[in-house]
Amino acid sequence: MGITALFFYALLMDKNINLFNYWIALFLIIFSFSHFHIQWLGWIAPFLVILSVKKPKLAITIFVLSCLAFLIPPLYEDRSMSVGLLRVYSTLFDLLPTPFIAIQRIYDPYNLQGIFHSILAGGSLVLILNLFKGAKGENSKV
Repeated sequence: MGITALFFYALLMDKNINLFNYWIALFLIIFSFSHFHIQWLGWIAPFLVILSVKKPKLAITIFVLSCLAFLIPPLYEDRSMSVGLLRVYSTLFDLLPTPFIAIQRIYDPYNLQGIFHSILAGGSLVLILNLFKGAKGENSKV
């Protein structure tokens, strides 16, 4: 639905299309509303670095959202998303409990995932709105 709204915004409202903004918005929508693997963050990282350099006032928001995005995948129940990534260094990492199991003793990890995903989705939407609002006021390419 978000991708469709983005498409119709570009079609009907935006007369000076800046593809860079649309690529960032597309990736943020995908990551905010999906169950993603941590390696997928490599797809959006170059865009976020460029955006942080071009618009320094968004850098703190981008940093916080990036840190949050890195916290979400280790909370999945899948071992390959957390301690399994360290197995290439030593098989002893297979003996460690996953963060899911460790957090399960204190709090429900599914609720924590939902909270983090909600914050990531809200922050991404705010970032997208600021990105397009800033592009409309500047009339310049990023």
